[in-house]
Amino acid sequence: MINLNHLLTQKDLSQLDLAGVNLSNINLSQVNLSCTNLSKADLSNANLIGANLSNAILTESYLMGTDLRQANLHYADLSGANLIAANLRQANLREAELSQTKLIRANLSETNLIKANLIQADLTKANLHQAELLNAYLYQAILTGANLTEAHLNSAYLVDVNLDYAILNHTDLRWTNLRKTNLNRVDLTTANLRGSNR
Repeated sequence: MINLNHLLTQKDLSQLDLAGVNLSNINLSQVNLSCTNLSKADLSNANLIGANLSNAILTESYLMGTDLRQANLHYADLSGANLIAANLRQANLREAELSQTKLIRANLSETNLIKANLIQADLTKANLHQAELLNAYLYQAILTGANLTEAHLNSAYLVDVNLDYAILNHTDLRWTNLRKTNLNRVDLTTANLRGSNR
């Protein structure tokens, strides 16, 4: 049995099993949750600003509206998680597992997504302004209406991606694989496509 009152007083919650626990609206800012199992946990509207979630298991977790600004999610597994309208500004998601994750209207501005796996992730209308997506894997991802202004996608894998109405102002798409990606409704005037495969 999890004692939530006790949890609120702790700064080190690493390597715990909190799978399926209701932690909605809880304040866990700056808390160490590295290697913690939070699969199917409800963290909606929680405060996780600056939290350490590196190597954490967050599969199919609920993070709608959660504040994850500057959180460390390096190598975290968020596959199938619901992050609709979550704030991930300046978070570290380097090499994170984000396949089939719902990131609709999420704030990912200035976020580190280098080498992240975003297979079939839904990033509809997400804010990816100045996000780092170098070598990210976005096969069949949905980026409809997403803001990728000044984002860096060097050598990213964007095969069969939906980019309808995405904003690509000064977006770095050098050496990206854009095969089967529909760019008909995208303004590429200021995007850098040098060496990309279309």
